[in-house]
Amino acid sequence: MEILNSLKEMLGKINSHGKRADGIVKKMQQHLRDGTGHELFDK
Repeated sequence: MEILNSLKEMLGKINSHGKRADGIVKKMQQHLRDGTGHELFDK
């Protein structure tokens, strides 16, 4: 049972990090569409 609990915890963390990464990517895409994100890639 301990292994199952550990797996559930890890899957929760993976899901949480995936949602966070998705949000970051969407914000970057929005900045690029708005024309305000060029400074992110000009360096």
